[in-house]
Amino acid sequence: MKKKLLLRIIAIIILMIGVCYISLDKSDTKTFKIGDTVEKNGISVTLNSARWEKNDKNTQQEKDNSFMVIDVTIENKTDKKYNIWPILYALNGYYGEILTEESIRPNDKCRVKIAFDEVNDKTNKFKFVYNFYDSETARFTYQAVFIIKDVE
Repeated sequence: MKKKLLLRIIAIIILMIGVCYISLDKSDTKTFKIGDTVEKNGISVTLNSARWEKNDKNTQQEKDNSFMVIDVTIENKTDKKYNIWPILYALNGYYGEILTEESIRPNDKCRVKIAFDEVNDKTNKFKFVYNFYDSETARFTYQAVFIIKDVE
């Protein structure tokens, strides 16, 4: 029973992603770098850092056995709670796992850490994407693209 419910929820999320992706106006997409802040509709996102962390399950120090942690600050300047979902973030096309809070109270901010373990490190240049969304229409409204070079 729980598996069926989980599969239905996943299917709905995938459908929403497809609808939102189609509705995104890519002509308004700009690129940013570490330290930049992007604000849209009362939500601001600052990319603080990107660093490699060693996977505890492995003993080698190679990057193949590591994962990347992206650290962002999100400020909610609205009067509504702002949910942080994994579908809002992507690194080189992969979704990550949120390691900290999953929602922000009105007029508050928090640091969010996202782990990515499926990262291609051949160029040491990464594209981190944050998708702003409108909670009332469940649509992505803006895509902030951060270019990350020379990860710590």
